[in-house]
Amino acid sequence: MSPLSSLLLDVQEVQLPATVMFSRASLRQDTRLQTNRKTFSRTTNALLQGSETSPWLFDGFIVLPFWPADIQNSIWNYDDVMVPQEWTANTTVLRSEVVFVKLDTVSDRAQKSFRVGNETASSVLFRASTGCEYRLWADDMNDYILSGFVFWTDIKHLVHEGEKYDFRKWSGGDRDAFGFNSSSECGGDQIIIMSGPWRNPEHINEKFQPITAVAYLGSSSLSVANMPVTASFSELGMKVTLDENIFHLNSEIMDPGILNASQLLETQTMPDWFRYLPSELRAASPIPKFPGVGSLLASQYSFSLHSMFQDEDLPKKAANTTHRFLGEVFRTTLDDFSMGDQTHVSGSITRLEKRLLVRSEVAISIAAILAISFVGLFTSCIISGSRKRPLNLEYDPGSILGLASLVTSRQAGIFSAQSLSQQDREMPRELLGRRHYRTPAIIRLRAILSFACCLLVLMVAMVVLYSFANAKKLHSNVFVRQNSFSVYGFHGSFNAFALFPTIFAVGIGLWWNALDFTLRSLQPLVSISKTPKIMRFGAGISYSSSYWIWAAYKSARNRHWLLCFVTFGSMLAQIFVISMAALFETHTGTISNTTTIKVGLEIRRIPHLRLVSALYPPSLETKYLYTWQPQYVATALSDLYTNLTTNWIYSAVTHSAYHGNEPPWSRNGWSFVPTDLSQFLNDPKNGFLREIKDTALYSPMNITLETPAIRARIECSPIEQVKNESSWMVNPHDFNDMTLHSLLFQNSTYSTPLLSSARNLSCCINDTFEDNTRTSSVAVAYWSLNVGTTPQTLNSPTAYTGNFTTKWLRGQATTYRQYENSTIIGFREIPRLQALNCMPIIETAWSKVKVSQKSGQVFEFDILSEPETTGEAWMDSFVIRNLSDSSVAEDIYVPDDAMEMYGPLMGLNQNMTTSYGVLFLHSLLQAADLGLLAGPPMSNGDTTTENLNDMVFNVRDNRTGINMDYMSYASYLQVGKNPETLLDETALLEQTQKTFSLFFQHFASSGVSLETGGWVYQPIGSNLDSLPPPAPGFEPKDGKDRTYRRLNTNRTTEVTVTTNVELLRMNKVATWISLSILVWLTVTTILIAALQRRYFGSVRKMETVADGLMLVAGSTKLLELVREYGVEQLKNAEVYTRLGWFASEDGGLRWAVDVV
Repeated sequence: MSPLSSLLLDVQEVQLPATVMFSRASLRQDTRLQTNRKTFSRTTNALLQGSETSPWLFDGFIVLPFWPADIQNSIWNYDDVMVPQEWTANTTVLRSEVVFVKLDTVSDRAQKSFRVGNETASSVLFRASTGCEYRLWADDMNDYILSGFVFWTDIKHLVHEGEKYDFRKWSGGDRDAFGFNSSSECGGDQIIIMSGPWRNPEHINEKFQPITAVAYLGSSSLSVANMPVTASFSELGMKVTLDENIFHLNSEIMDPGILNASQLLETQTMPDWFRYLPSELRAASPIPKFPGVGSLLASQYSFSLHSMFQDEDLPKKAANTTHRFLGEVFRTTLDDFSMGDQTHVSGSITRLEKRLLVRSEVAISIAAILAISFVGLFTSCIISGSRKRPLNLEYDPGSILGLASLVTSRQAGIFSAQSLSQQDREMPRELLGRRHYRTPAIIRLRAILSFACCLLVLMVAMVVLYSFANAKKLHSNVFVRQNSFSVYGFHGSFNAFALFPTIFAVGIGLWWNALDFTLRSLQPLVSISKTPKIMRFGAGISYSSSYWIWAAYKSARNRHWLLCFVTFGSMLAQIFVISMAALFETHTGTISNTTTIKVGLEIRRIPHLRLVSALYPPSLETKYLYTWQPQYVATALSDLYTNLTTNWIYSAVTHSAYHGNEPPWSRNGWSFVPTDLSQFLNDPKNGFLREIKDTALYSPMNITLETPAIRARIECSPIEQVKNESSWMVNPHDFNDMTLHSLLFQNSTYSTPLLSSARNLSCCINDTFEDNTRTSSVAVAYWSLNVGTTPQTLNSPTAYTGNFTTKWLRGQATTYRQYENSTIIGFREIPRLQALNCMPIIETAWSKVKVSQKSGQVFEFDILSEPETTGEAWMDSFVIRNLSDSSVAEDIYVPDDAMEMYGPLMGLNQNMTTSYGVLFLHSLLQAADLGLLAGPPMSNGDTTTENLNDMVFNVRDNRTGINMDYMSYASYLQVGKNPETLLDETALLEQTQKTFSLFFQHFASSGVSLETGGWVYQPIGSNLDSLPPPAPGFEPKDGKDRTYRRLNTNRTTEVTVTTNVELLRMNKVATWISLSILVWLTVTTILIAALQRRYFGSVRKMETVADGLMLVAGSTKLLELVREYGVEQLKNAEVYTRLGWFASEDGGLRWAVDVV
């Protein structure tokens, strides 16, 4: 009972549901699906960056949101909900199912040619195991079959060059045409076709045999169910869950009147996808290999046809792509709330609140014990009645008077002991025969000292364990393992180690109870062994029927102090059992250990080295080719765009626009040099980690270490030329012909393009206007390089000033037709412009960070040194190095007039070095116009218009009038989509600073390898000592040689490993109560041992009731008084008794209690 009682009640957080009314989104009849730029961006981010754009979209399910009717918030996100709580309600759940059947090429009839007139066409035959045959044909001069392709389209159309065409029979002269026919076994509503080249582009008549191609025929369906869904809110965010079994039991095909699968498929296979995804081919050729949604699928394989052919799970990725896109389409559709109906439904909100609970397993155990105790007590009452007592006791035999009363009432067996003399040991043994009355072992000196030692050992053990618990060292399997059990369907668990204190406490309690009982029995004899006492302090007292606090009070009143200590200790022993039962408890805590790991990276000091193709000498390319970037610059920059799974611009936009996480090893604008944090897991010296991993429930371990840090920031100043409208507007006072210069602030140090490149503005106004008589509000915002005072610097990557301009323009615009096929934006009144000249600065410092071992997420950091500007970030700006003997000539396009002007020119592979700061800034500012990487012609930039087909890293929206690069768009979102806000200089500076640092964080974290480094990091000790000097025209402006510093970075560092584990904790209150009681018991035991001979030596081992009977059996005077006056009258009589030697009637000596 005692140990269990402390475990009966427990304070826990319990879930308390309450019924409330919810609002929920629902689809109306004839719902028309909506898409916009965000739809494609969110889908791309989710698939390529693994970001969660909404908790209502998961595992292929689309859950229509619901929310408490009294909450006014976004129907997709609930950032302000109090946590923790759960919402449960019935809502509509949709899921799109896509099943693909693989079709392989038929080896013996894979490719077939035929002629129509003088032209030829080819076809490829695919066949599935189901018997389906599918043949695709195209013109032999079709660019797709010459380069390979991936189509993903509905069964009736072809996506080609940004448009959808019907599949049609080839009839000659139509090189873009594709056609197909299929057998009746095929069915399906969509198809994915992947193919390598059919013919050699160098020799059109040469076929590739065998052809590499495969197809997947897909069938889609849309299911819907109305079912309960739970939305959980915690500190980790929001999570939506549902029971898939219930969905499958209740789902049915979506009513075509509301929405049908063909409408979804038509939306999915729209041709716009290619416009939003960069690839290596995107910059090099206007003909795409991956049209439509096929580009989204190919982007997950880095646009590698070979990887797509090798992946057997490609149908799963295709299905996942469908699920995610359709989810984002529904989100876009419902964002415009007029597209959906709002209904109400009853549901429940469950919140966590603290309540006092009864532990069922403990309650059942206590109830069982109480039941057994009741049965035992009831049985005892029946069998121990006075008529069934053989001794017919009337008084407490624990007192001397009680024993005397027993002697006077009994003749046989009692009076036979009257003639026994204590002087002769043999006489009592002969008389008693086999009835032995031994001295209780519990009060022997050896037993008492042994018990005192046990108490001391237990006390020391508790102190040691308490210190270990405070030091968080009790986390091994021995201490925290939970043992489960099941009894008749009831399941429970217990901590085996936590039972040991209870076992020890029960043992100590039992021993102390035995000691208490023995001393209470002997105390009447001990009290009269030294001096005679009157009856109420001697022969008349008894402690046998007194327990715990009453016994302690009674003994204190009689000044029997040793017994008082013992009986009070009996009460403490019961408390001791309870406190020891509550001594240990498990909880989640943290432990820390220090170890040493190897360091492999440092902040980059050497530039990036790349082999590029360029004219030789390379200065001719800058002088002649009128492009924004020379070919070798375009080649270098394309490296930063085409790997979408690690593309830092996408991840930065996800972070800023969709509440994504910061990249690994970075926080609040700082990036930290990453270190391999898995290297010490298998180190034998760090066995504690394996122990924790095997036994504890913990979150990923955290590491604290010192490491270099780097950040990018800007220092900006307003551009005064903004006040001079003529420096940035054409005809600023002609209200019928006001347009913007493509190159702003010309002939000044702040000269910079209007957009990311020097093109005329063509977007964005309301596209429903049919003429230029109406205006609409526009917001144009781009970051661009400052190109200097002369137009030639437009083409020279080595001549730019290093600064850039951030611009924010707001006004009422209309369209002006400039040429037959292009229009530019004009204004009827002067728009408002804010522009800042910004100098990028990259700083390094020494830092101390706490980082997640698993994910690299930085939880906290301290900058330990003053940040220092690093010059190595800007040292080399696309520097071509002198040729080496290994340079190889390569064909390169050279215009005829260039040959005439400069003579024979040669294209060579040449080494180029570029510092990471230059790469970052150029790639950041060039991203909004990737088409220029392919080198379209320009003069001064004023004769070309904005390339509206390039929508990869920019945002254009005719409905809202915004035309921005991604950096400006991120700032736009941060200020709540209020374009007026960023016309303020302070607000623009604040948002530009934040965005610049954020994008650099993602640049630094992009594609990092712990062995080879990344854009911002390098392996320790890397050098370019054998690098040739710069080629003519690429020497440093100051004429000084470039030297790259060596940092002498330590290759090892000390780290502190901290992990959340399950710890065994000692309850502080229970510990101190237990220790205090142990002190009391130990001191009392030592007192008993010290006084054992004094108290019990004189009674000559008369410690038992049997010995007491022998003491009074021959006490003639005492017995006569008992017979004459009775026990009750003698208790208060002034009669003295003593334990000692008395003369017997036969003249001998007798050890007895008698009247004196």
